[in-house]
Amino acid sequence: MHSETKLFLELFGLFLLFLLLAFPEFRGLFKKDVFTINKKRDRSTAIDFLRGIAMTGIVAIHVDSYFQFFHPKDEFIGFTLSMGNLSRFSVPAFIISSGFFLNWKGLSGYTKPKFLQLIVPYVIIAIVGYFIKYPIGENLVQDFVYKLFLGKVYEPYYYVPLLIQFYILFALLLKNFEEWGSFPKILLLILTLVINFISNHYFKPTTEIGMAIENISFTNFIFFFVFGLVTKKHFLDTDAFKERINSLPFAFLLVGANVLYIGIILYQSISVGATFTNHFLFYPISMFLFLYWISILLEEKEGKTYKYLFKIFSYIGKNSLAVFLLHPIVIHFMHSRDSYFWGGKGLSWFVVLFLNLAIPLSIWWVKDWILSRFQKESR
Repeated sequence: MHSETKLFLELFGLFLLFLLLAFPEFRGLFKKDVFTINKKRDRSTAIDFLRGIAMTGIVAIHVDSYFQFFHPKDEFIGFTLSMGNLSRFSVPAFIISSGFFLNWKGLSGYTKPKFLQLIVPYVIIAIVGYFIKYPIGENLVQDFVYKLFLGKVYEPYYYVPLLIQFYILFALLLKNFEEWGSFPKILLLILTLVINFISNHYFKPTTEIGMAIENISFTNFIFFFVFGLVTKKHFLDTDAFKERINSLPFAFLLVGANVLYIGIILYQSISVGATFTNHFLFYPISMFLFLYWISILLEEKEGKTYKYLFKIFSYIGKNSLAVFLLHPIVIHFMHSRDSYFWGGKGLSWFVVLFLNLAIPLSIWWVKDWILSRFQKESR
């Protein structure tokens, strides 16, 4: 996509974002209200559902790259590209939701779970993935450490060092964030919005080091992280959130703005073959609001189909780390076959998407089962 078109879409999105600010229902997300959050569950299943949708979207982006690798000029690429571009809200959605579950519990209580649940699995799977993908050379250790710290063992791994930066930022500067007043929170939100915008549209690294770390620069996503911290109480109180979002004028604008933006994405994808990035500001926010609203409604539905759909994506969301770490290895092996091998034009996209979700989840389930057996025997 030409930079001028990308900038126009960003400015148009910011205009829509300011339109949402005209509604008290949207502004209410940033107020320091008192909520009665359901204490019976430590984790919002509605957030898990949304993260499951976002994880599926991340896989769809990489599936598009797989199909473009073999058939860059095929008309079917218009579909795969559209699915990938429509999923560009996914990485920011994960960053927003990551702020929901951050709480300072002392240095040990804060760092230990992140070390055991994120860094250890990342390092272990990165080691396995490295030997699968790269030939053994003289500078093996140096090359691996470089790729590990910059998230370059596989392309999607950049998210881990990016997330670690936000964890460090929270520990150093924002651990008492919930005690801040509304004004400094809003001021920080505006500041990070400006930083995010400038970082993605006007800061172009020219040095080799700058280009190497561009993908993991926290300034590219910092607004979404702060947005998650500011609004988490409002999202986790699902009853209050639903009451706000069900306001007819606000709901109409939110749905209309999403439909309009999705229409632009589809037009750009199909007519000119434009490739979007993860760096838009409005689209991730509006889709996060919309999908969270949908997840709450689905969670309350009584029909078996709704329950089954909700459970599937909630399970993906709870185990998103498995998909995130293992699916790049799965799709790496798939590159030994033409993308149409998996069912021909059309069906192959759905098969590849399914396998890149099902295989990592199955491996993770076996891992959890084995660990649970060892834990039972050790008691």
